[in-house]
Amino acid sequence: MIDGRQNPPISIADLLSGRVLWPEFFELDGMIFLKDGFDSRLYESYSDSFRKEIVPHELPLEYRLESLLNQRYLKDLFLGTGYVPNRKEMLDVGKFLERSWQAKLSLEFPERQMRAEFHMEYSNTGFSGWWVTASRPLAWKPKWKPPYET
Repeated sequence: MIDGRQNPPISIADLLSGRVLWPEFFELDGMIFLKDGFDSRLYESYSDSFRKEIVPHELPLEYRLESLLNQRYLKDLFLGTGYVPNRKEMLDVGKFLERSWQAKLSLEFPERQMRAEFHMEYSNTGFSGWWVTASRPLAWKPKWKPPYET
């Protein structure tokens, strides 16, 4: 969910058709975005807002736009199903989506070095902070290692 806007609903048919597992990407202004669910008004709004910041942000504009607008929350995969996955299932789904998106990006944009990433922030509200996104890599890496990596 971005700014209170729900990601497009996802169904089993979407999974089987590849909409989630093997999504379509496109290039805009030198950046790569997920085609499904892309909102040009939201893109313009964030782009303008980020460019007008008084204090420059430490992260590049392109990275911020790609990583934000390409976010897809794992909980949305289960909307309307009545099924509540456990932690291991969510980890498996997140890691699988990260790998499949990375493979698709590497095939479509080999010169761009795009990176798919699975993020998780577990809280007392459940899996609301677990998502997969795609963006250009950063020059720096966090000092911590995600808990699902071994």
